[in-house]
Amino acid sequence: MGPSAPIANPAGDAEDRELWQAAVGEADEGTWRAYRGALVSSLAHDLSIMRSFGAPPATIDYADIWRQSARHTVRDVGRDRKSFGEHPPSISAVGTLAGGGRFSLAWHYLPDFPAYRETVRVVHGAGAVELVFPSPYLLHAPTELTVTTLDGDAERRVVRRSATEAFETQLEAFHAMVREGTEPRSGLPAGRADILDCQRILAAFAGRTGAVMGGEVGKLVGELTR
Repeated sequence: MGPSAPIANPAGDAEDRELWQAAVGEADEGTWRAYRGALVSSLAHDLSIMRSFGAPPATIDYADIWRQSARHTVRDVGRDRKSFGEHPPSISAVGTLAGGGRFSLAWHYLPDFPAYRETVRVVHGAGAVELVFPSPYLLHAPTELTVTTLDGDAERRVVRRSATEAFETQLEAFHAMVREGTEPRSGLPAGRADILDCQRILAAFAGRTGAVMGGEVGKLVGELTR
């Protein structure tokens, strides 16, 4: 049996096109898919974590978006083409934090990479804190928190593993918000702030490369080039 035929969804396609025009205007489909599929739908999670730390991006100094195939690609991206484009992108961004530190973000879609990983690492003057999320919805796959500090002249590492599935906890919180009216940890203003940071990343890329950009992101590009 071959792959399933695409399901027609005229209303969804029309909404997609409307959002496309509002966000990036005349930008090509690859740019739109990188923005909606990778930035807003995925990398925004890391921006949300930064915001929860009280350290959202103050500036976006550099951003890049590229697509590169591997010689040994075996797996087909399948239905993910609808979200990310014919060949899913890689995205990187660096910038400053209000407190004087710097941040680096990287997002890669690698079809043949052995396992999904999402890693958040905070490096400070006395050590580091690292949180690693496994592939979503794997039963009892631990989320690891590693705290690294000095112990005399040696390195001390404390690892905490939780078999409570992080993505399942996220769904439970969403269920509580919808069914019980529980206040979400990130409300509408926070969500808008994360989307704006996604737009700032795309604007930094367009401002550097001259990529065609309209809509809300195009206005940000104009502000950067004044």
